[in-house]
Amino acid sequence: MKPITLCLIFTLLFLFESCSTFTTIEYPVAPDYKVGSKGRKLVLVEYDGPESISNKVISELESQISQQGWWKFQSLNHQNLELKVTPSGGSIFGNKRSDLTKEDIFIKLHVHEVIADSESYMTKDAHHLTIYGKASMGVTLISGNRQVYMDDKLFNGSSSISDYQSIPKEDKYSIVYTSTSPNFFQKDQVKSQAISKMVKNFLQSITPTLKRTRIQMDDKQKDLKAIFKLIDRKNYEQALSLLEYRSQSQKRSDIFYNIGVLYEQKGEFKKALEMYNNAISFGSPKDYYHQTKKDCEKRKNDYELIKNIL
Repeated sequence: MKPITLCLIFTLLFLFESCSTFTTIEYPVAPDYKVGSKGRKLVLVEYDGPESISNKVISELESQISQQGWWKFQSLNHQNLELKVTPSGGSIFGNKRSDLTKEDIFIKLHVHEVIADSESYMTKDAHHLTIYGKASMGVTLISGNRQVYMDDKLFNGSSSISDYQSIPKEDKYSIVYTSTSPNFFQKDQVKSQAISKMVKNFLQSITPTLKRTRIQMDDKQKDLKAIFKLIDRKNYEQALSLLEYRSQSQKRSDIFYNIGVLYEQKGEFKKALEMYNNAISFGSPKDYYHQTKKDCEKRKNDYELIKNIL
């Protein structure tokens, strides 16, 4: 067998041995404003801004709420209602409605601007054009119990698209160039994108999100090979049961650590931390055990902040 072939085989074997198993977990992250639990209704009471874009802003808000699936939505714009913040709290003035409850969250949108602008420059081969969109709005948000969450809190959105127009060869040495300018559809596009991002930034500030991350497992001991085959097939419960059974007679760092990872995969952060502490206390823990434990502590704290609205 040629030396180069042997070298390739040993390299592949080394890479195979050094590969680690990772488990993907999902965990909730608290929003900046803990407004309400899943299924509560966001009620648009008042829109203050250019009427020419009111439908676009409200439709975008309704669409994103529907896609997220956390909130319900009701628009009472043009119903002669007014939302005000006073020293004693938030209040709604106008026609009383029987379909509104203390569980609802009430919104006033004050759209400051939605604009499109552009800049262009020229190279020897083309005219280049960049169109910018910008949107900003203030949001006032109160509960049915008059609690004020936001008082004209500012949210922004921005967008840009680029375009160019090639210069014909016969015009390359012309003295006068006519710079490109954005058309109506390009301006409308960047405005719509800016509105979408503005609304998204608002909803992200009040809606819990799920994040994904990958956690490295300790799969270097050959006697755990069968258990990791279960993990590769996502049979986490059976793998956890076998590891816990092993831990009763074998006080090994890798066993406790892997139990901790599987508890994190289930969202049981407290139990996961107990296992990580055991892993660090017994034997010779790997360096990444400490970082995994630190990350778990942060995820646990995030969960504690948000569990009452999940």
